[in-house]
This record gives sequence, C-alpha cells and structure tokens, in this order.
Amino acid sequence: MVAAATFTYDEVPARRPDVDDLGGSGFRDDENQPPNYDGTELYAAVPNQQNQLLAGVARVTPLAVVSLVPSGGTYVVDSVNPMGSNVTAASFSISYAGVGDFRVGWAAGVLPQLSAQPIISSNHTSAARIPTAYKYATSTIRILIFDAAGVAADAPVTVAIY
Repeated sequence: MVAAATFTYDEVPARRPDVDDLGGSGFRDDENQPPNYDGTELYAAVPNQQNQLLAGVARVTPLAVVSLVPSGGTYVVDSVNPMGSNVTAASFSISYAGVGDFRVGWAAGVLPQLSAQPIISSNHTSAARIPTAYKYATSTIRILIFDAAGVAADAPVTVAIY
C-alpha cells in the first residue's frame, strides 16, 4: 500500500489516517535473504506493527484541544492545539447563549468527523465549576457550566474534541 501524499488532517475535508495512509501493514521479509531477528536489522513485522499502532492512536487522539475564556459577554479561543496544521483559533466560532451556555463550531471539513463526545475541564479558577460538553451537531459542540450550587456560571474551560 502507498502512504498518503498529504497529511490527512490537512486534507479538505480533513480525516483521520488509517493504516493504508501510513503505508499499510502488509510488509514481507525477503524469503531469499531473511533479516536477522535479533534487533540488528529491520524486518517486516516492525513497520507492520508501527503502522497499525499509529492508526490506532489516530482513532483515539483528540482532533484539537481548545482553551476558551469568557470575555466581554461571550467566549474567545485562548489557545488551540490541533492535529491539523491549518486549524487555528480563527477556525472556531463561538455562539454565546447566556451565562454558562455556549456553542463552539467550525466549518465542515476543518476537523475530521467526530468519533466520540468531547472531554472538558474547568481551569484557571479557584471556585468550583462543573463544566459539561457534548456533540450538538456535526460541526458544533455545546458547553454548559455550573457552579457548585448548580447555578449557571461562566468560567475558563479546556475542551478536547474527538
């Protein structure tokens, strides 16, 4: 199998790589000149295992980790750590619905299809905050934040998008 010519997270639409994108897992040793299996020579099982491992890691790795902070009656992207090199803070839009309730969206194809619910954490605050996040639509997640008493509250959060 031939490895993908481009980084699959930078394709349009972006997608997670599979084992074929990584060069496949069908490498075979030369039967006429087999390698030493003592670790001094590369043999087929090594890239086969590595490519399968990388494809597995790609299936469970966040597409982006985004830190969001309240600012002037809405939220802004404080930082973004994406898999794709074309994804920036400007790739995300914020729709503020009120205290403790907002949505984070992105254009179709910017991130691969979501494979799991996002994981969110509260940060940069001494007060107890309870954030939740869930897939709201194909290219949108909804974030709700409450204080320890169950009252809606704004607070800085970080969300891992899967």
